[in-house]
Amino acid sequence: MRYGPEEWLDAALATYGSLYREALNSTSTVYRFLCFYKIIESLYQRRDRLMHEAQQNGARLHHPREVIPGEANDFLPWLNAIFSVRHEWDDLDLATIFRQEALGKKIRRLYQDELRVVRNSIAHALLDAGELVASPDDAIPHGEVDKWLPLTKCIVRRLLKNEFAANFPPEPDEQAPAATKNEQANE
Repeated sequence: MRYGPEEWLDAALATYGSLYREALNSTSTVYRFLCFYKIIESLYQRRDRLMHEAQQNGARLHHPREVIPGEANDFLPWLNAIFSVRHEWDDLDLATIFRQEALGKKIRRLYQDELRVVRNSIAHALLDAGELVASPDDAIPHGEVDKWLPLTKCIVRRLLKNEFAANFPPEPDEQAPAATKNEQANE
């Protein structure tokens, strides 16, 4: 008898986890962003399909309200809920993740209005270039990728946790100690 993650891990979650791991292992911020974007896109397509199937069977699926925190005092609880290892979030971390233009927005709206624009600009830079006379890297909007990448990673974690709640630990205890730098590196 085999014993391991495959015994309890949802197969769909394992697929998303594979792409998430691919993103974390990449040294390219653009590729990392595209992996995270694809997870978000696919999760929304999966969610829409499941909702349609439920409606066809006379049932309704409910998902939690998914919103980027709008107030600074809500940042840490939101982050601690999606990272199982406690981090010591500093002001730079919070400023990098919680962009002013994202505060209080629904995650799906942010995906549609901001992240899709970045993804499309990457695709156009790579696919519409015609004959390559310069590096495609020069046409990619690295500033926008860098701007949205930290929050995009957090959005992926929030959506995965909401979609596959049974496979994630419960929300962390407020009294849990912060992680060491070694534990953070492994997350």
